[in-house]
Amino acid sequence: MKTTFLRASALAAILLGTAACTGEAHPTLAAPANAPPQAPAASLAAMSAASWQDESGARVSLAEFEGAPVVVTSFYRSCTVRCPMTVAKLRAIEAQLIARGTTASFVLVTMDPHNDTPDKLAAFKKAQGLPGTWHFLSGSDADTRALLQKLDVHAAYDLGHIDHDVRIVLFAKGGARVRSYRGWTFDDAEAAASL
Repeated sequence: MKTTFLRASALAAILLGTAACTGEAHPTLAAPANAPPQAPAASLAAMSAASWQDESGARVSLAEFEGAPVVVTSFYRSCTVRCPMTVAKLRAIEAQLIARGTTASFVLVTMDPHNDTPDKLAAFKKAQGLPGTWHFLSGSDADTRALLQKLDVHAAYDLGHIDHDVRIVLFAKGGARVRSYRGWTFDDAEAAASL
């Protein structure tokens, strides 16, 4: 029985380890245990009134992006598992929008504001060959935590790891929330059509 427990524990550790994003040491941003659940925001402006810093170092608010359709997600630069898949999914949505003759802003808010400085986010954007319609934002711990709650993203912080799920939220021109997807298994064309 002890051997079975040890095997099960080892398997769980392997599975959890491969599911986690790894990288630099990450201070905890987890919500306090007594934090009330957040209702999904009905609009882009309601997602956060915070002032964020983009990859160029400029201060921006989410409401500034309401002049066009907007795709919002969270990520962090040193993630090696989920975030590259999220960026690939966003590229696929962007390709569908371009095929439809539509443009959108893509806003990626880092879950790791301590390590994802504007210069590192700018270097990431350049290395990925992403256009000017993609915006990488970082904010304070409190603002990041609040936005993750509004996006309904669950993140567990540990030294060297942020294990997180994925949420991609679509907002129409004007800022109204139109769709929210968990993961990457949704149809790109359907997502683009909703914008």
